[in-house]
Amino acid sequence: MSKLAQSSTTTSSAQESGDRRGDVDMAFVVDANSPLSAQTDQVREAVTAVTNNVSDQTRSARFALVTTNSAGEHRVAQPFTTDTTAFMDTVAKLDPGQSAAESAGESNGTSLDWRSGVRHTTLVVGEKHRVADLIPEADAGTTTQVLTIGTTAEASPQSNPESQEPEDNTVSVGNATELGNATVAKVDDLLEAPLVAL
Repeated sequence: MSKLAQSSTTTSSAQESGDRRGDVDMAFVVDANSPLSAQTDQVREAVTAVTNNVSDQTRSARFALVTTNSAGEHRVAQPFTTDTTAFMDTVAKLDPGQSAAESAGESNGTSLDWRSGVRHTTLVVGEKHRVADLIPEADAGTTTQVLTIGTTAEASPQSNPESQEPEDNTVSVGNATELGNATVAKVDDLLEAPLVAL
């Protein structure tokens, strides 16, 4: 379908489904106040697993890492990069508690440099989050996805194809041990969904 959309609209921004599924900007947001974030090793492993999976399945991918605290303040630990080695180095040093403390007093205006015309995915680890200014305003709606991983079950809002709001998904896990597998599986589902940006 994406190939047909490209042909009929003379645009190259239709996202492919299947292997090597187009281009992705993915931001990981770790909420220091989440019970999951206390299990830092499991969070690092989950972020690493998703990063490797997305890198393997997309034509091009950029990754960013952000931490946030209860006041809604956030710190960009790693701006978007295509260098997965550098990104993994930042993930290996991830300490949500310390990062959130460092973010105190910083401006909520910190933003990420999203590319236009690609799939945007924000993956939030934690129930309490304020990520509105971390989600791109351009190319919103069907090109923008938010996945929240928490420890309590919440109903996922219904996506409206006509809406310019991001597609919102929620996954509940019992503990951080389940985080990696559950997150990789859900991200696989998100990548499989064909997206077209006209």
